[in-house]
Amino acid sequence: MSVLRFPPGAIDALDHRRRCFLWSGEDSVSGAQCLVAWERPCQPKEQGGLGIKDLTTQNTSLLLKLLHRLYHPGDSAWGAGCAPKLIWSLCKATSFWLDRWCTAGRFADLFPLLFTHVVDEEASVAAVVQNGLANQLVPRLTRAAREEVQDRIQCRSNLFRKGIVEDVACAICGGNEDCDHVVLSCPFATQVRRGLGAGTEGVSAKTIWTVVRPTTIASKHYDCFLLLVCWMLWKHRNGVVFNSESPSLARFWRSCRDEARLWGHRLPPQDREVAEAWCCVFSST
Repeated sequence: MSVLRFPPGAIDALDHRRRCFLWSGEDSVSGAQCLVAWERPCQPKEQGGLGIKDLTTQNTSLLLKLLHRLYHPGDSAWGAGCAPKLIWSLCKATSFWLDRWCTAGRFADLFPLLFTHVVDEEASVAAVVQNGLANQLVPRLTRAAREEVQDRIQCRSNLFRKGIVEDVACAICGGNEDCDHVVLSCPFATQVRRGLGAGTEGVSAKTIWTVVRPTTIASKHYDCFLLLVCWMLWKHRNGVVFNSESPSLARFWRSCRDEARLWGHRLPPQDREVAEAWCCVFSST
């Protein structure tokens, strides 16, 4: 009884044998021979009962000792050896978001907005512990941004490998247009970098987040600022390719300023002044 929860049928069978012994001393007993309901003899003697143990209550009490040993193992071999394995098994079977494994409540109810960004609603506690909470949430990068980081944007070198274009020449400078060229090494991108005072030595498109922050740019949401500049470089390149526009730094900075104001609405209200600071930087370059 101290290891497993008894099924109700097993408890009923044991209670039947105990009732037979108490009321008739035989293997069977009729309802007429039972002088009072079985719950009455199971009450303590101080309350008018016979002190017969209630098997369901006794089974539950003995099982609770195991819970006590989880927190106070002492010299218990079970507490020191089996308990950690049991806890980990329970973590694998418990939903991090949907089960009430925390006393405060279900995390899906406690953090409803965060729950809307969850990738796997059925993720277990063990999975979150092993992989980290960040890996359970939808990344903030857009699809275009992820492709840029993964060197998968449709620049001419990628299109050339697919047989879509006949050469890899950059429409702005005539160089070999790959992802690094678009956001870093193109002469136009170099002018943008110098205007911002950002050093990109040893940086590639995949490691664009390691660009050292210029002192004129706020540290808060700096990753968003870098993404904004890369996005505007890509849009400027597309304007040259598809709309036959001439490369123009003045037009680029104006576009960055207008886009920064739009991006500012996606920031928390208390941080929107950061976007205004970006606008000031774009206006002064």
